[in-house]
Amino acid sequence: MKKQKALVISEDTLRKNFLNQELEKAGFYPITYPNIYAYRKALELEEIKIIVADLSIPLEPKIDIIIKGAKKIPSPSLITIGKREYITQSKVFDNYPMVICLNNIQEFPDTLDQL
Repeated sequence: MKKQKALVISEDTLRKNFLNQELEKAGFYPITYPNIYAYRKALELEEIKIIVADLSIPLEPKIDIIIKGAKKIPSPSLITIGKREYITQSKVFDNYPMVICLNNIQEFPDTLDQL
């Protein structure tokens, strides 16, 4: 059986490795790219089931990818990590209830179990 692809957006190598490991344990095939432009292209070309975005600076390009993912992926699973207070106050994902906003990376494994 072909594993479902998970797009992992993070610049931090250690955090990216942790996210990739947890996704693999959950049965996903994590994919990453070297820059934000490649992530945008992947969203157009790849069959992605889940997007995980580690929200470090810069935020706007990552938020843009999450919103595009919410419009493209049927029944998407979109997870952001960090900056939950900013996300809540800015209401940037208010029209996208399928986005799960985690406060920290430690919550990620438990969240995957719930999907």
